Amino acid sequence: MPRSTRASSFDAKLEAVRRARENPHGESAERDLRAALGDKSWLVASEAAAVVGEHRLEGFKDALLGIWPRFVENPAKTDPGCRAKEAALTALDQLEILDPDPFLAAIRYRQLEPVAGGRIDTAGGVRVRALSALLRQLYPDASLFAGELMADADAQVRAGVARALGYYGDRAAGPLLVHQLRSGDAEPNVLAECAVALLAVAGDFGLGLVRALLGSVDEVMSEAAALALGQSRDPAATAALVAWVEEVVLERDIELGVRALGLSRLESARTYLLGLVREGSPARARAAVEALAVHHYDEQLMARVRQAATENRGARLGPVIERVLRSRRER
Repeated sequence: MPRSTRASSFDAKLEAVRRARENPHGESAERDLRAALGDKSWLVASEAAAVVGEHRLEGFKDALLGIWPRFVENPAKTDPGCRAKEAALTALDQLEILDPDPFLAAIRYRQLEPVAGGRIDTAGGVRVRALSALLRQLYPDASLFAGELMADADAQVRAGVARALGYYGDRAAGPLLVHQLRSGDAEPNVLAECAVALLAVAGDFGLGLVRALLGSVDEVMSEAAALALGQSRDPAATAALVAWVEEVVLERDIELGVRALGLSRLESARTYLLGLVREGSPARARAAVEALAVHHYDEQLMARVRQAATENRGARLGPVIERVLRSRRER
């Protein structure tokens, strides 16, 4: 088949999937999605799987299950980055199937692909998705797999494990999260996810532990604790973070606490930061503006920031606000 014809056929398949995404219950959607799920192209198959999962379309379980054996053969060539396999597992999880077998086949899967200077494992997302599905199904050994994957060489997998444990909220996951926090991790994101998850599954115990990690001589640990408290929806976590900001004297710690409070959606955190904008020193007022600018899409909040800034005459925050907001919007 001439290259131009192959390209035209490929584009037509993607266009059919696009139409199915826009009208998933349309007359030709089921036929087009089944054809795409059986296609040899990882891109076509992964896009179709995403549509099935996003719209929770019934009747595609077998077609989704067929993706794994097809793309596990010569995978670095047929499915680079595990995109089709991960998309299929994600769709099966979104459909809330109660069969653990496809996820057990993936929980320890690794796919080494060539890169400059060696090879890299691209199946981290597959392992995390498999664990998430097993946790959802209350599979008896899910927590054991979580413990195994918490020692994965891929930091994104370790962070994903913590996120999954926090999402499903089983207090029994607490010991693993506590151990990871106390033993440490080279990646701040992993520690932050562990702290967030611990607050979610065992907030009564976790709050005291995470609060104690604030101001740790290990700056990575201290940052993880602050960010976790800032992201928590528990007013007690916000109160603990505000209290710490009021106690510390190092500007570095104050800036960290203010930045963490900016992540919160709780009114108590916003009220405190607006107070800094209104009455704080120029440096702290600017830090509060930058923290609140995370929510630049919230027009009402930004109006409150501007109003508070007009009351702090000595800080001259007007140009700072516009610069920060412009920078956020351009990201």
